Amino acid sequence: MGWLGWSIWVAVAVCGYTYVLYPVLLWIFAGLFGAPSTCRRIDEELPGMEGGWPRVCVLIAAHNEADVIAYKLRNTLELDYPRECLEVLVGSDGSEDRTELVVTEFAQGDPRIRLMSLSPQRGKAALINAAMQRIDAPVVVLTDANTYFERAAIRRLVTGLRLDERTGAVVGEIRLVSPAGFRAEGSYWRYEVLLKRLEDRLGAVLGANGGCYAIRRSDFIPLSDEVVTDDFVLPLLIALRRGLRIRYDSRVSAREETAAGVESEFERKSRIGAGNYQSLQYLWPLLNPWRGWLAFAFGSHKVMRWLVPFCLIYMLPASAVLAVGDGLFRAFFGIQVLVYVLGWLGGRGWTRGWKHDITAWPRYFLAMNLALANGFVRWIVGGQGAAWRGTPRWWHPEGAHREEKGRWRKG
Repeated sequence: MGWLGWSIWVAVAVCGYTYVLYPVLLWIFAGLFGAPSTCRRIDEELPGMEGGWPRVCVLIAAHNEADVIAYKLRNTLELDYPRECLEVLVGSDGSEDRTELVVTEFAQGDPRIRLMSLSPQRGKAALINAAMQRIDAPVVVLTDANTYFERAAIRRLVTGLRLDERTGAVVGEIRLVSPAGFRAEGSYWRYEVLLKRLEDRLGAVLGANGGCYAIRRSDFIPLSDEVVTDDFVLPLLIALRRGLRIRYDSRVSAREETAAGVESEFERKSRIGAGNYQSLQYLWPLLNPWRGWLAFAFGSHKVMRWLVPFCLIYMLPASAVLAVGDGLFRAFFGIQVLVYVLGWLGGRGWTRGWKHDITAWPRYFLAMNLALANGFVRWIVGGQGAAWRGTPRWWHPEGAHREEKGRWRKG
């Protein structure tokens, strides 16, 4: 086996390490060296923290969210947090629909609600920078218009920040509401949640989901307006420059729907992919081994995963060359072809309605890495701006009262 064969196994090792070996190592290290989870610590401390709650500003980023913003505002105002300590700032980034009108109508009936309008659209990072200049509450909860909190969410986020002065951000758990045919998205998300829980025990949580996290106003670090994945970069910049940790509380539950179709989901993931590669210019110091578990997690969970699309692109033609005279590589090439065919069949919708859809994981895995590769191209050619567009939605929040266990109610 020459250099071509060895290079193929290196590519296989990269894919296997980030998706299989890293989770196993993380589980072992969390068991041996990990602290109690943030979730458990908050459970223990929350009953004794009544009184003295700090003022909190919920910052809602919105762009053309007229269909959901009313429900989001009702959901926020009904949270279990002292009324006099809760305020809401809706940042409208160049909205061209009725978003701002709806917010204004709500603000007329409740002085806790404020509207900040940016025009023309400048992007979410610029919106956050501008909004922070208008916020004087000591705690800021950052969220999106299509993310809906359970009642105790803010209490738990605030308690997480108060547990330890070394905590710079507390991240909640997003539960995806998926349409039929998107089961793999939900399964993959559960896999990611497991990794976050283990990383939390090592003090190595990587970023946040933009729909549900809290920081101290005093810890905020202004972002470049060009940042695409603000929810990933901002918490890690706080960890990097302030020397603070990001905590993950799986019982801070928030719900968010996935995109309505394959095309819109691919566009969303391509944008995130471009932002991932872009983030390296801000976060590369996290790869310093002296940063301990955070460096281990960042390199293994993120950077190695960002290499996978290139490994996949390389492995197929390289193994095809060696398949001519080598049975092992012939089998490996055949397995790859089978995975691609299954993914293609699933993407065409030909397996829709199957009780056991064997194309779900290949379809989602390949689409995710194709979007990541597309994001890399966008980043290289400068074709991904910071401005964002809302993804089309299949689900309307007014049906939220049907959520399991009755924890969600219509406003």
